Amino acid sequence: MKKNLFIVMLALMSCAFSCNDNGVNPDASNNKPDESNPDSDATALITCAPATFYQVASTYNTYFTRNSGWTGGDATYSVPLGGGKTLWSFGDTFAGNAYPPDASHPYRWRDPQGMVPNTFMIQNGSSFITVVGTGGIDPVTWLYKPVMKTGKEDLTGVGREWYWPGDATVKNGTLYMLFHRYYKFGNGAWDFYTTGTDLATFSVATLTGFTAAVSEIAPTSVTPYYTVTSPSATQEPLFGSALLEDGTTDYYIYISDKVSGFHFSKVLKVSQSNINGTRSYFNGFNASGVATWTSTFPAPGVNQGLMKKKDAAGVLTDLSVSPQFSVVKIGSKYRLITQEDIGGKKIYSYESSSPVGPWECESVIYTIPEPDTMPVNTYNAFLHPQITNGTNRYLISYNLNAQNWGDLYSRVDTYRPMFIWATIP
Repeated sequence: MKKNLFIVMLALMSCAFSCNDNGVNPDASNNKPDESNPDSDATALITCAPATFYQVASTYNTYFTRNSGWTGGDATYSVPLGGGKTLWSFGDTFAGNAYPPDASHPYRWRDPQGMVPNTFMIQNGSSFITVVGTGGIDPVTWLYKPVMKTGKEDLTGVGREWYWPGDATVKNGTLYMLFHRYYKFGNGAWDFYTTGTDLATFSVATLTGFTAAVSEIAPTSVTPYYTVTSPSATQEPLFGSALLEDGTTDYYIYISDKVSGFHFSKVLKVSQSNINGTRSYFNGFNASGVATWTSTFPAPGVNQGLMKKKDAAGVLTDLSVSPQFSVVKIGSKYRLITQEDIGGKKIYSYESSSPVGPWECESVIYTIPEPDTMPVNTYNAFLHPQITNGTNRYLISYNLNAQNWGDLYSRVDTYRPMFIWATIP
């Protein structure tokens, strides 16, 4: 049993990481300006319209205070399924029962149990269905099966493998979701790394047709999307940390990657007609401020192809992101929402005329208060643009995780998502 990715990053940061740019230089013939895409011109001036905190989303905090089925998890991605239904996807999940406070328990509590590496919930208004993998409750671990399986989740030492979810999209009745595969290479608590990203598909009709409180599903297909050729704990290329549907033409798939111990983002672009089709990778801007693209991924752990932020003086620097963040288009402007990397409490908003930046107008939407009053860490805020509360008010989640392992059972609300409303002009 393990804690989540955020705590892993904190542990890894206690070491001195370094990143060597290994000299990967795409062929110049592939490094061409994307002059056909009007959004690729990054010279356009931005009139800042900062996103601001509106209020705590009490209704959603109540929705996710659950006593059966899904009772706690992180990641907290979402994607609209149509017909008013939303799919929520989670990493490490408690699925079972949670109990109210009593004479022996001052907080909501659960029996000691393991975690399921990934699960879904289907929301229809105020109703939620927990979705796990096929196969029922495991007779050895007494846990539900994960939706996305490696077949090695139940191992306890070296060789254990599991999936955590990335972002997703729906096209022609099919849900496409990127999953990050992890491998345990040693016996230490933090001895694991990502070995790649796989693309799973699911039937939307099946997902929206569930009626049982706990339902089961298996992917209709699983395709390798990216394989790390030389995995290590000092790199973490997560294809699908965020996914943008830019109109009806392209997907922009954002790749949070660890460089010198911190996370930055690379980007690939692929046609919406075939998410497995020919890819173009962002490779920076030319002297005219136009995005350039290459057919070659610049390799994990190197500082090539990173998105940039621009300060008020026009100075460009690498944009730090969390392992999970959001990019959306609202009106004519692109927005990037990210929490501070490595345990920060601030949720930031950036603006751009291009889906690859440079990202300007840095502003703080919210400073997460729970770590000041509870024994928790926080990480991986995410915008849910299909869920609104009036004009230009959008739902944002962030994750809490207990600092003390025992609190996962004796104080269950230390491991869960929390929600706010933000006004995004």
